[in-house]
Amino acid sequence: MNLEKGRQLLRCNIEKTMDQKISDECFAAIYKVMVPKTIERKTRFIEEGNYCNYVHFIIHGACYAYDIDKRGNQHAFQFSIEDYWIGDLYSYFSGRKGIYNAETIEDTDVLAISRKKFEQLCLDYPIFDRFFRILIQNAFVALQYRHIQTQSEDAEQRYLEFTEKYPQFVQRIPQYLIASYLGMKPQSLSRVRKSLARRMYT
Repeated sequence: MNLEKGRQLLRCNIEKTMDQKISDECFAAIYKVMVPKTIERKTRFIEEGNYCNYVHFIIHGACYAYDIDKRGNQHAFQFSIEDYWIGDLYSYFSGRKGIYNAETIEDTDVLAISRKKFEQLCLDYPIFDRFFRILIQNAFVALQYRHIQTQSEDAEQRYLEFTEKYPQFVQRIPQYLIASYLGMKPQSLSRVRKSLARRMYT
């Protein structure tokens, strides 16, 4: 694990999210309480029904969050690669059992912060209370937008917007997971991609 890369990426993420610089003292405080972990490919590291005691910042790798319906079908709703956060926030903040799962797509290096350390950090440095509030606010807005998009746009529009907004995901996330995220069957996504390719080269 490249911890120096992790330090730089974490600090840039915090300052970009808050649109302001933070002091060396503040950054040292959060970095000190974050635990480096390496998670092997295809490992479920957050599990529905278990308590989620950590939120993870991705240094390297890729993973996704999903729920499972009554028929046993997976529904992906979040992808995370470098410079993204992932965790079951419902469980993390409520202290209740988790409601979804997260699994690695690639070998993944993370920095993880426990709920206990998070609470103390926010007491000692209120700036981080604001930082995490902005993270949660942004995630909620994105989730609402995606829900409306799924209901109102056709499959091709959804895929085009996804590729424009998240080009970094297209080559690293399996197509069946992208299809699940967009609320369509893999066969439907394949047809959309073929149709777009034909138009592009004719």
